[in-house]
Amino acid sequence: MADAAPTAATDVPSNRPTRGHALWVLGLLTAAYIVNFLDRQLLAIVARDVKAELSLSDTQLAILLGPAFVVCFTLASFVLARIADRGSRKWVLTIGLAAWSLFTAGCGVASSFAQLACMRFAVGIGEAAGAPPSQSMIADTFRPEQRARAMSVFGLGIYFGTALGAAGGGLIAD
Repeated sequence: MADAAPTAATDVPSNRPTRGHALWVLGLLTAAYIVNFLDRQLLAIVARDVKAELSLSDTQLAILLGPAFVVCFTLASFVLARIADRGSRKWVLTIGLAAWSLFTAGCGVASSFAQLACMRFAVGIGEAAGAPPSQSMIADTFRPEQRARAMSVFGLGIYFGTALGAAGGGLIAD
């Protein structure tokens, strides 16, 4: 009986991280999720200035704010979730975070509609690597009775990221 079930005293199987490590993982994943949503808000906040600077039409601006991001994000989510299921979720998330951050910065230096559209496509692909591996890592890290609370904390990243993006975008616009 080498693999006996954990007792009430230990309550943590050997393959689960300690409470401190689990909270650290949740904190890092939530921080990445906050950045994910922060990045999404910036272009919308400074859209009027970008439209004027690049001489964009209303249609071009609408494409940048909607389909240029959403289509790539949606399609890439299926592919990247599958890759995360079969490979290293940690690396899918790490590479996605680096990519979406790099391409968000690329949006800031784009000088034409085509360049900005390409950057928005790339941001969508990078951000698609965020939530699926994170949710899976949370499921691996927390016991079943703790997962709902952990997922709720993770989900707060949407609201904090949106608020910080709006505030940061306002500062950038000023």
